[in-house]
Amino acid sequence: MNRRLSPRQHAAASLSILVLLLLAVYLGVIEPALKSRGEFRDRFEELQFQHARLNHSIERMQSLRSEIGRLKKTQPDQGGFLEEKPDALAAADLQNTIKDLVSNSGGNLISTQVVMNQGKEIFPDIKLKVHMRGTINAMQKLFFDLGNNQPVLLMDNVLIQSRNTGTRRVRPDVDQLEIRFDVTAYVYKSETS
Repeated sequence: MNRRLSPRQHAAASLSILVLLLLAVYLGVIEPALKSRGEFRDRFEELQFQHARLNHSIERMQSLRSEIGRLKKTQPDQGGFLEEKPDALAAADLQNTIKDLVSNSGGNLISTQVVMNQGKEIFPDIKLKVHMRGTINAMQKLFFDLGNNQPVLLMDNVLIQSRNTGTRRVRPDVDQLEIRFDVTAYVYKSETS
C-alpha cells in the first residue's frame, strides 16, 4: 500500500502544510506581538496625557503660589469697613456718619442707639437703631446715600410712618415721616490684633 502522491496532490499538500505553518506562526507569534504593541501604544498615550495634566497642574499650582505671595504682600482693601478701633469708638464713628448723612439729606435725626454685638466674628459688626424725621425726598436721598457710602452700611428693619394723628387741623409738619431703621457696619480686624 505504498501509494505515491501525484505531483499535483504533493503540491496541494505542501501548500496546505505551508499555510498551516504560517497560520500557526501568525497566531502564535505575530498576533500577540501586534496586540501587545497596541496595548503599549494605548498605555503610552494615556501616560503622555497624564504627564501633560500633571505638568499643567504643577504650573497652575506655581502660579497660584506666586499669586498668594503677591496678595500677602499687599495691604487688604479696608474701604468697606469701619476703621479698626475699640467697639465704642467705632460705634461713635458710625453715629457721626449717620448724623452727617441724615443732616445732608435734609432730615432731622431724633436718636441713635448702639446695639453691641457680643460674638467673636472675623468681621465684628456695629449696629445702630436710628430714629429720624423727614420728608419723602429726604428719606429717598438718605437711603440712596446709605447704599453708596464707604464704609458699607447695611440697612434693615425699616419702619416708615406718617405723622398724621387723625386730626383735621393743618400742621406745618404734615409731610413729615417718622422713619426708624437699623444700620449695620463691619469693623476690619487684622490678623495681628
